[in-house]
Amino acid sequence: IESACKLYVFRTSFFRSPWDMFDLFVVCADYAMIALEAFLPDVPVSFLRVFRLVRLSRSARVLRLFPELATMAMGLYNTIRIAICGVVALFGILTVFGIMAVHILHPINQRVTASGAYNGCDRCPRAFQSTWHSALTFTQQIVTGDSWGTVTIPVIEEEPASALFFLIVFVFIAMM
Repeated sequence: IESACKLYVFRTSFFRSPWDMFDLFVVCADYAMIALEAFLPDVPVSFLRVFRLVRLSRSARVLRLFPELATMAMGLYNTIRIAICGVVALFGILTVFGIMAVHILHPINQRVTASGAYNGCDRCPRAFQSTWHSALTFTQQIVTGDSWGTVTIPVIEEEPASALFFLIVFVFIAMM
């Protein structure tokens, strides 16, 4: 309705505005998808529903009217971008320390497992078995703060020098 009203009011100047042309394209494409679904129910066009989200981009025009809102939206975009960079950096650090843990902590963890210290813990014997398991263990212990003593304390009691490695990992990940 909005596009039809604008077309009636602005006539030929309607076609000179890129935003108006974009709006008209989005609305026409949406009506075409609705017609396809109505007339051809057996044809799978459900994946085209994603294009309906393009209609949300029409709301970007509001940012031109309110500069403060545009500033807030840009701040949100920058915040999300920085958070994604932080997650990538955290993943890299967890991977590096996971590789180191396989070589340093897994042999100690095998001795702890052989001594029977992990009674009732199914995951503890394989906590540092691979890079993935080591990164998962560090995520569980340091990032989420869960079960710090379940695996770490028995390993430190078996080999006190491993406390230095755990301290280094904790400091690096805590700085993220």
